[in-house]
Amino acid sequence: KFISSSLLVLLAIISVAKGSPQGINRRLLQNSDPLKYGSIYLISNQYGVKVGDNGGGYLDTKNSGCEGNYLCVSTSPKPNREGSSGHWKILSGSKNVGEIVMGGDLIYLQNQYGNGLSKGGYLDTRNIGCEDNYLCVSTASSSDRDANSGLWRIVANKGSPVRQNDFVFLHNEKGNNGGYLDTRNSGCEGNYLCVSTSPKPNREGSSGHWKILSGSKNVGEIVMGGDLIYLQNQYGNGLSKGGYLDTR
Repeated sequence: KFISSSLLVLLAIISVAKGSPQGINRRLLQNSDPLKYGSIYLISNQYGVKVGDNGGGYLDTKNSGCEGNYLCVSTSPKPNREGSSGHWKILSGSKNVGEIVMGGDLIYLQNQYGNGLSKGGYLDTRNIGCEDNYLCVSTASSSDRDANSGLWRIVANKGSPVRQNDFVFLHNEKGNNGGYLDTRNSGCEGNYLCVSTSPKPNREGSSGHWKILSGSKNVGEIVMGGDLIYLQNQYGNGLSKGGYLDTR
């Protein structure tokens, strides 16, 4: 005749879990760890985002030589399209590896594609007017190619830690006014959406909104609901074993 309050809470949790597993993943188990310098992340655009989809895709490098720079930048529907092309390391000119990224910090974003010293280069602005927007975005082989062209201010709650899954704007500091990282138009470099900067922080439908997500975890860390994972088949003896679960 008597049901304890703790049992009622348990029944409520089971009910929610059965009725909306995506809600459990997104609301209860989302990673909210603070961002740290020297760590590698995915950067997800929020244009047209709906529950269960990728929105505007993941910031990515594909092809080379755009705007006379190093690699071309666009978004991909896949979190890591090829060889860490969707992975970005957050770096600072003044803070040490392991320190927490704070709202208002000035950062460099190093793409992790390739094996060279500069990997896939640093997120950079070069030339104007791409996709009828403000500045063109690509990567440069150096972090500061021209007057802070590779320096970005992470616009979030100033002075507070920036956490994974927070919404942020990324403002380019070229001439102190390089615009906000933005998606506009589609199909650039055979990828998903085109990337440029806009003078407005949110030009259209969250096109200037970005989420920074965990790009890698260490062996032994716990897998959380909502994590992005790779599944490697264990057949064979090669470095990649039986390959990675893929859609094509």
